[in-house]
Amino acid sequence: MKARLADLVHFRSSQDKKRFAELAIDSYRRLPLDAETWHRGGRECWTRGLRLAWMFKKGDGGRFRELEVTILSAFEAAGIEEKFFAIRMAELLRDLDLGKAKRSQITKKLKEFGDGFRDAGDQASAQQYYHEAMAWFHAGKQTKEKIEMQVRIAVSLAVEAEKCLSAGPNSALLAVIKFGNAIEAYRDIPNDFREKYQVEERLQELRLGLSAAGQQTVQSLERVQLPAVDLTEEVQAATRAVGGKPFQEALRVFTSFPSWTRTGLFLADIPEQNPWLSMATETIFSPDGRVVASTPGGNLCRPGSEQEDLVSGEMLFQYGIFVSLVVEAKLRPAMEVIRQEHALQEAYFTEIAQRSPIVPKSRELALGKVFHYGFQQDFITAIHLLVPQVEHMVRIHLKNAGETTTTLNDDGTETEKGLASLLRLPKADTHLGQDLAFELRALFCDPRGPNLRNNVAHGLLGVAECYTPHAIYAWWRMLTLVCNAAWNEDHRISGLPLQSD
Repeated sequence: MKARLADLVHFRSSQDKKRFAELAIDSYRRLPLDAETWHRGGRECWTRGLRLAWMFKKGDGGRFRELEVTILSAFEAAGIEEKFFAIRMAELLRDLDLGKAKRSQITKKLKEFGDGFRDAGDQASAQQYYHEAMAWFHAGKQTKEKIEMQVRIAVSLAVEAEKCLSAGPNSALLAVIKFGNAIEAYRDIPNDFREKYQVEERLQELRLGLSAAGQQTVQSLERVQLPAVDLTEEVQAATRAVGGKPFQEALRVFTSFPSWTRTGLFLADIPEQNPWLSMATETIFSPDGRVVASTPGGNLCRPGSEQEDLVSGEMLFQYGIFVSLVVEAKLRPAMEVIRQEHALQEAYFTEIAQRSPIVPKSRELALGKVFHYGFQQDFITAIHLLVPQVEHMVRIHLKNAGETTTTLNDDGTETEKGLASLLRLPKADTHLGQDLAFELRALFCDPRGPNLRNNVAHGLLGVAECYTPHAIYAWWRMLTLVCNAAWNEDHRISGLPLQSD
């Protein structure tokens, strides 16, 4: 209490500041400096006392030097059984650039304690000691010794990863995280030291371990069965809406089913209604066990970009539910009725594409085939044809809106931007519309979703994925855009009449 009151008077008063600061310092340092007291007020008192002494170290009667000696003595007396007390003392010294004369003794002890925890199997504690030793070497510009600590951290993380992998499916996800951390640690080793520590060989081994852990994780996942949803009324309404009508009228109804219109609402409401999202950890796996996206959790004060990732992740989850309901309740049953009642001709879909101002010149036949194959339930062909046409359409429309859709390389050549890069351009949301731009990202580009563009481009889209609700909805969404524009009902994707490159 005496220290706090003296500190307050020093802070608020313009007179006798030095005298009250010295009184506060003397009171703060009366608290024992040991492991038992450190977490019961010792940390705050000694840290504040040390900083006050640093502020008044000229003419302070030797207090600052005495504090340094006391902290060094506490560090030297700290035993490994006190777990992290030695690290706390080392941090206290390093924060104010103290203990430099005994840098070699400090780093030696930190390394020895790290090795002791490592040999005892406590890899997490070993890594903390290596990290602190690394910080001391960095402060002393001892590059070789710093890299040695970095290697020990990487090796320790790899040991943890292998241990988790061998523990079985219940530890597979933790193994994925540990393998990822070990790979990152090895990647941080500069090129000049990579050959010495066989970094490339270790990275190859760790990637194999990461792949095995990812596959084990996916295999261990259990399906969460939600309560069944009765869609009978919606299915019946969809079939009645298209049944018994001429084909063009049935197609108009089919392309008027609801699409996504909730982007703005979700962007405003999700952070407010779901503050727990800031604490959530999310890891997305591909079917073959690769980690394709992740968001770290446990941070209530995230940077803006991470907050956006969390909100978009929740939007993708809600969007997936929406897509599944639309496809199962409306699109599949309505398509079946249209197929049964009409002899569908590819030429009719090509004619619609020719009349649609949003379809780029010379792409009418390709889109006609896309829509015809979809109605014939050949979504393997439809989706593989659709994806490049979507990318080309977006590129042409953004180019017409004044966006630069190419990248100028160092050698003077230009390469076209991919769909994901195009949809990040400033005019994407305004020219395409916020909802459509979100849908295109969610369906074609986001690794947390179906990622149709990349999976098609890299040959990763399997037969089953071509018939998922997301794939069918993507086909239908482009059909609605082309048809509605042809019927002069929707020009949101087209700021200008197109039909030319």
